[in-house]
Order: sequence, then structure tokens, then C-alpha cells
Amino acid sequence: MDVPRILVVDDDDAVRYAVCLALSGLGCVTESVSGASEALERFRPGRYRAVVTDVAMPVMNGLELARRLRALEPGLPIMIFSGEGSLDAVDGAVITPKPDIEALTRLIRRTLAPP
Repeated sequence: MDVPRILVVDDDDAVRYAVCLALSGLGCVTESVSGASEALERFRPGRYRAVVTDVAMPVMNGLELARRLRALEPGLPIMIFSGEGSLDAVDGAVITPKPDIEALTRLIRRTLAPP
């Protein structure tokens, strides 16, 4: 059975830990990084089943990261996990409000479910 690998990108250590813990509970393998630049360095098409990213991060925000990842792998599910109130979806990325980990895990479960 293929174990889903999820990339978690957030500059807040506590949020990264909480998201990784919740996704591990779903049977996912997580890799976490503290910023968009590191995410782009690790990213390879086909390596991850999904990406969870914050928006407000130094150097490059999560919306720009989503655009760049979408250019590298067009079908990659990207979840924007953010406390910012009014965001528009970016190239098909789904926005989930922070700190609602339960909503995020439901979204990941639906995203990873077989068609």
C-alpha cells in the first residue's frame, strides 16, 4: 500500500508540529520545512501526494509557493492553511482556516481518498 507523503510548510514550529502529528494520525508520512525556499529545494514532481502551506511566511509567501509548485506539478493538491481571513484560491489550491486542524484533516482525507 502506498503511504501518502505530505509536505508541510509553515514558519511556526508549533503549527508544523500539530499539522504533522494530525497527518501522521491519518497514516501519512510528513516532511516539514519552515519556509517556501526550503520547500522548493526539497520538491520533486511525484514525491508528494499533497502540500499544506501557510500564507504569511518571510521571503516568499505561501501563495507564491503554491503558484510555483503548481507550475512544477499541475495536478498536485495544495492546501493553504492560514489564519488570514479573506484569501482567494490560487490555481486550484484549497484554503482551510487556521487553527482548525480537524477541518484540515478532513480535507486531506477527502483529497487522498481513491477516486
